[in-house]
Amino acid sequence: MKNYTLVIMAAGRGSRFGGLKQIEEIDGRGHRLIDYSVFDAVRVGFDKIVFIVNPHVEEKFRKIGSTYMQKYDISVDFALQTAEKMPCGYTLPTERKKPWGTAHAVGCLEGVVCEPFALINADDFYGRSSLSKIFNFISSNNLFDHSYAMVGYRLGNTLSDHGGVSRGICKVENGLLLEITERKGIRKIGEEIYFEDENGRTRLDHQSIVSVNLWGFSPDIISECNLRFEDFLNENLSKNPNECEFYLPSVVSSLLNEGRSTVSVIESSDLWCGMTYRDDLKKVREMLLSYTDKGIYPKNL
Repeated sequence: MKNYTLVIMAAGRGSRFGGLKQIEEIDGRGHRLIDYSVFDAVRVGFDKIVFIVNPHVEEKFRKIGSTYMQKYDISVDFALQTAEKMPCGYTLPTERKKPWGTAHAVGCLEGVVCEPFALINADDFYGRSSLSKIFNFISSNNLFDHSYAMVGYRLGNTLSDHGGVSRGICKVENGLLLEITERKGIRKIGEEIYFEDENGRTRLDHQSIVSVNLWGFSPDIISECNLRFEDFLNENLSKNPNECEFYLPSVVSSLLNEGRSTVSVIESSDLWCGMTYRDDLKKVREMLLSYTDKGIYPKNL
């Protein structure tokens, strides 16, 4: 039987949020954001969920996964992401607490996922039609070695009102991704959007296409992430051992620059919302309760 797999990255520590936002109750009815994502995923056709988790939440997610298996008659599996998971010959920095980032998370799928898959964050809400679009791409056999897909959102629709966010800023031509650059600390100041780095403040276009980690991948991306992790460590460990992060857009960007990959960009007009900061919770709750009032979601998922 062919599996249509949705991978949910849920190993973050929630330092800016101030807690485990992956399992935070969000709507006053006992539901978590992942409950809405899985509800949507099953309805568009996914029949396997894989959670990337850390040891601190693994037991909780196994209980949640067991509930999904019974409720939806789907398979659920787990991949463990820990900061200690490094190539031979490398030692975890003494003060390092956080995981190594989204590309490291995907590398942790080795031995767990062998089929094409979609990928999302546990703390983001993408909208059912966006999940349907990525499912249709996967199920139409459009994913083969080094041929990927990404659902792109408009930058102005993906910001937090309460602090800076990281986004993959995309250059797109004829429906294909030409370039993706991870930018941190993106925020709205007045009516304009900026990011800041060592070169100062740079303005961004509200209509820029960005990645918020809704991807469709062939399984070779897993080995690509693992192969490139050592290069990342060699470049960054001495500079910033405790905070550097191995981002998925950097792997995709390298493959594009090498001419070894194509990425189809599927644009979405869906409203996105996420929980970077605890103050984001109110907006997420209001959106989801409005969808319940409209009958898009039942009161009891």
